[in-house]
Amino acid sequence: MKRSLRRITAAIVGTVAVAAMAACGSNDDSTSSPNTDNGAYPLTVKTATTETTLTSKPSRIAALGTVSLENLVALDTEPVYAKVDGTRDSQPYIDNYWEKAYVDSSRDKDSNFEKVAATNPDLIIAPSWSTYQDKETIKKLETIAPTIVYDVQSAGSRWTDGFSQVAKALNRSDKASSLIDNYNHTVEEQKKTLSALHGERYITGGLTDDGSFQLTTAMSVDLRELGLLPGSPQDEIERQKSEGNSTETKLSAELFGKIDADFVLDYGTRDDSAIESRKQNDAYRDHILEKAYWMYDNEGNYLATAFNNSGALGKPWMMERVDEMFDQPVQL
Repeated sequence: MKRSLRRITAAIVGTVAVAAMAACGSNDDSTSSPNTDNGAYPLTVKTATTETTLTSKPSRIAALGTVSLENLVALDTEPVYAKVDGTRDSQPYIDNYWEKAYVDSSRDKDSNFEKVAATNPDLIIAPSWSTYQDKETIKKLETIAPTIVYDVQSAGSRWTDGFSQVAKALNRSDKASSLIDNYNHTVEEQKKTLSALHGERYITGGLTDDGSFQLTTAMSVDLRELGLLPGSPQDEIERQKSEGNSTETKLSAELFGKIDADFVLDYGTRDDSAIESRKQNDAYRDHILEKAYWMYDNEGNYLATAFNNSGALGKPWMMERVDEMFDQPVQL
């Protein structure tokens, strides 16, 4: 019978709870520190993709990508336009904003420049996805308003890097620092809760329509911070990506047997279709099933979207319940 990875930590939960209470008692966030960010305008925000000078504080911001919306509202700023991606049920941390008039949840794959321009923004922010790293796309956006393509989580950076860049543009670095401190505290608490798993090796990915297993490295920063290590071939793929090299991330069924890891975090959506595809895949059943876990919490919330692509709302939400994934073995 497959073990529940989380339950092997039961013996230490009481100790962790006491430590967490003590830590919370010493962290009184009811008082706010004065704004020590002296970035008076004009100021320049430099990222890996863009270098943008703002002559005054922006008040009409267009946010491209759900993560951009998260980063703004976490800083008490609502945009005039927000292009969100993904589905509402996979991102409950933005549920309060989904019905806002400025939210565009259409399934358009590319940026709709006309929609952005129509809102007359004085700043556009976008994550450094390949779509927004394209030089022609950046040029088009910059004809509308100053544009910041901020850094997103990757093998070499943390989501907090890009969040801090957005905060600098708004002169809200103090607020961002406070939120990041709270997040780091949650990481440390979860690291204690999952201490029995420290050093164990993970694989993250999911089945594709052709029966292959698609590995993803987007979750590696979070998992490493929790004391976990990449298994094989995840470790080599992460190394290649961190060095800026392109590498194959899809494993054919014939290679499933070469996966060397203590557990596999399966980002499938746990619906009938996903379960059936795994039932029908002999290689998955033979080599992955016994160590596979769904990326859900105990209330049935899907965590993979927040792991893979979120910011100042999704990351803390995910980290608060990340230990519950290890109560979700894949059962077919």
